[in-house]
Amino acid sequence: MKKNIPHNNVSEDYKSLLDIYINRIQEFTDNNLISIFLTGSFARGEATENSDLDVWCIFNELIQAL
Repeated sequence: MKKNIPHNNVSEDYKSLLDIYINRIQEFTDNNLISIFLTGSFARGEATENSDLDVWCIFNELIQAL
């Protein structure tokens, strides 16, 4: 999966958090995951210490959550 994660001036290592999130989503969904998008202030490189991570997941098929 291609990764394009912009630089932000926050103390938290959000890149490693995103890696963990992406790996867990891939494990849970097998090959159903098509793409993951980071949006909002982190995607624009404008994140602050109070910013949240806005993540969108695109799946091939809808799945039932456990």
